[in-house]
Order: sequence, then C-alpha cells, then structure tokens
Amino acid sequence: MSIFRLGHSFKNSEKVTPMSTVKMGETGYLYKKLHEDFIDGHNGTTMSEVSTIAAVSVIAVLLRDSVMIALSLQTLQVRSKFFLDFVCIILPLILGPTMFSEHLFIFVTSLVCLIILSIFMSLAKKTEGRNEKYTRSGVFDIDMSEKRPFINYFRAILNVQTAVVILAVDFTIFPRRYVKTETYGTGSMDVGVGCFIIGNAIVSPEARGKYKDRRFFSDKVLIIENMIKSSIPLIVLGLLRVLFVKSADYQEHVSEYGVHWNFFLTLAAVKIISTVILCILPVTTSSILSVVITVLYQYALCRCGLSQYILNGSDGQGTRYGILDANREGLFSCIGYTALYFAGVQLGQYLFIKRTKLHEWLKFLSSLVAMCMLSLCLLWFLSNAVEPVSRRLCNAAYIVWMIVVNLQMIGGFLFGDILIKLLIYLTQGAKILAKPDIPACILSAVNYNALFYFLLANILTGLVNISMQTIYTSTFMSFLILLIYLLLLSFVSMFLYHNKILVKSW
Repeated sequence: MSIFRLGHSFKNSEKVTPMSTVKMGETGYLYKKLHEDFIDGHNGTTMSEVSTIAAVSVIAVLLRDSVMIALSLQTLQVRSKFFLDFVCIILPLILGPTMFSEHLFIFVTSLVCLIILSIFMSLAKKTEGRNEKYTRSGVFDIDMSEKRPFINYFRAILNVQTAVVILAVDFTIFPRRYVKTETYGTGSMDVGVGCFIIGNAIVSPEARGKYKDRRFFSDKVLIIENMIKSSIPLIVLGLLRVLFVKSADYQEHVSEYGVHWNFFLTLAAVKIISTVILCILPVTTSSILSVVITVLYQYALCRCGLSQYILNGSDGQGTRYGILDANREGLFSCIGYTALYFAGVQLGQYLFIKRTKLHEWLKFLSSLVAMCMLSLCLLWFLSNAVEPVSRRLCNAAYIVWMIVVNLQMIGGFLFGDILIKLLIYLTQGAKILAKPDIPACILSAVNYNALFYFLLANILTGLVNISMQTIYTSTFMSFLILLIYLLLLSFVSMFLYHNKILVKSW
C-alpha cells in the first residue's frame, strides 16, 4: 500500500459553488465566504507525504549543484545562473505541490535520477586531478573549514516554499490535503510557522554565542532593547496586515491565529519573550527550557482544560468575547512556539561548533540522523498516548514534529553539501577545494533581503486575490500565474542583491 493518501484528490468542483447561483449584490460577500470555506476545515495528509514535499527542496538544490559541476558551469554569467537556479530549484518547488501532487513519488524519483545522471557525467569526465590517488584517510580529511552553504540554503528555501504555498493555496491546483489543518492533523502548510521559528533560532545571537560575555544588568537591558527594536518591523507588519484584512474585507482564516493576531506578531512575540528569558537564564539551559515549557504547556492543555478553551472559547460555542478570547489561538500558541524556539537555539549552538574536516561534518550529520530517529519515536508516543499533532494548539506533538521536519531538512541540505564537496574533490582534484563554493544565486538573493522577500510575496498574493476569483481559475492559468509570480519575486530579489540594495528600515 502506498504511504501517500492519494485517495483524497481535490476536484475543481469540490467545495466550490458556481457563481451563477449567487444573487446580484451578494457576489462579493458570498465569494469571500466561499473562499474562506475553501481553505477552512481540512484534516491534512500523512507525515510521510509532508516530509516528501519538504524533501523536494533538498533534492532541487542538489540537482542544481550537480548539474553545475557536470556541465562545468561554475563560470556562468549572472543571467545564466539565474535561469539555471530558476529551472532547477524554483520550478520543482512550484510543480511538486501542484501539478505533480498526485504523482509525488514519481516526480521525486525523476529528480533523483537526474542527480545520479549528473554525478555519473561528472565522474566520467577527464579533468585535471583525476589521476590523483585517493586514500580513505585523505578523503575524510578534506578541508571544509570555509562557511558552509547548507544553512543559508535551508533558510532561503523556507522563504521560497512559503511564497509558493501562500498563493497556490488559493487555487484548486493546490490539493486541499496540503492546506493548514483546522484542529488536529498534519498538512504541508502546517510546517511553515514552525520552520520559521527554528530557522530564526538556529542563527540567533544566542545560538552563535554573541551574548555569552555580557553578564552585567546594563548589558542585558541593552540586549532586550535591541531585540525589541529589531522586532518593530514584524510588529508593524502584523498591525498593517490586520488593518488591510479588516478594511479590504479580505478573506481570513480566523481559527488559525484569532481575529487580530497573525504570523508576524507570533514571530515578534517569540523573539522578545525568548530573549528576555535567556537574559535571565544561561543560554546553555535552552534544551532544558524547551522540555520544561513543553511539558507544563501540554499538562495545561490536557489536564487544565486549555485545549478545550482554545478550540471552543470560554462559552464552549466558539464565540469570541474580548481580546484574549478573540485571539486565543495566537496568544497561547506562543507558549509552544517559545519552547520550539529554545530547541532551535540548542540546535544552533551545536551547529556552530567549529568543524574543519569532512569527517567532523559526517559525525555531525550522523548525530542529526540519530536525533531525528529519537524524535520520531517520541512523536509516535505523544501522538498516540497524549494528544495528536495540532498546529492550532502548538502542542507537544506539534513541537516534536517540527523538530523532526527541520532535522530532516537541515540533515538533507548538509548531506547534499558533503556530496557536492566530495564530487568536486573526485572530479577536479584537491586544489580546487581551496576555491570558495558557488552558492545558488537566487537563494543568496532571497537571504540577502529575506523579510522584504516575504513581505513582497504577501503583497503580490493579496493583489492576485483582489483582482481575480482564484477558486474558479483553470489549472493552466493557475500554474501560469504562479510561474510569473515566482519569476517576479526572484527577479526583484536578484536585482536588489546584484546592486547591493539592502531593504532594511531599522
């Protein structure tokens, strides 16, 4: 039996009422209601399918790097690199969860076959250095002391994947099983906020050891002050989103974060709360903090009735009275996301330990695999014995699931990084290793203006939804819009990056 739940494919007619049945004067209101119903009330898919969707990004980056080596394209001009990156990285990220969603295994297998073909092409080439004798000890001692690209790949891909799905979800080309789950379950879109939390945590100042020498009270106050200042853009974006949604009567998924709360405010709140706590307690206690907060929060969810309150409100009917009740999902889930953030800080501390040789990175990769396996066992126990995964609650099972997904992605990018390094060594000789790696230009551009990229993606998504009725758009037109949208995002990012324009207002 297939590990994918392919039986629930979304048809264009499912949950979509023809507009011909709508009375004049009611079109706008009823379409908004139809659109909200279109993205509400779903139960997700299997964890294995979510992991496979996430793996497409790892495979796409590895495809790009292996093709570049196989065809000796390291010296390409910027325009050619942009085209290569878009075809090898961005296009698969569009196709995976849309056009090939019902044949995902075949799609992934095809990409892997292209990688294998590229590797064989590289090994078959007669290049300078191929006559060198390679010893086992020599291979394991390959120098990998320069800054590794896999973390930048991981963080940039999160932005690109998010950009794809926040627009794709409004079209029927995007399967409903990938949409955010209503209460319990695992949808592909459920991993977004969790991955952003981990992605920010692993490169946080605390994870990189920037605050370890600041022990005086004045130093800690300065740290908190700077963190609040750096969070202001997120808070402003969160408030602007609330104003736009309410003033434009834009469709919204209230049970996701609440009436006024949203993703930007969650990121800002977690960032500030975690900084304050880590100014009081040592950064080395991050893993302990993560476990303690998770256990206490889960206890409150299960034993103190917090789950029922978050899901059904104070009156048990789902109504929303007052600020706390109106935004209960967003406010209380910040507790779980703070626990997840501390887990990310701990992972980041381990990640930034200095490693210079291949065997040291292989050891780190094996430890990631071991942690992932242990987390999978814990996830199985929590899901079956405590409470199923719920992004809406950000419960213990969701926290551990996010750890699993992020370990899989980070481990996958690191594996690709090591494989490419070995391929360069075996095909071009040891001397070439002294040259710096050539990272994917689009992903470097996305990282350069990460917040602006995400903001622009949200603006373009809003413009598309305001200008057309997306749920009635044909498959071809939906794909074409997504393609143009990602091309525009990539082009703007590359233009800013190439001209060293940093969009930053703080």
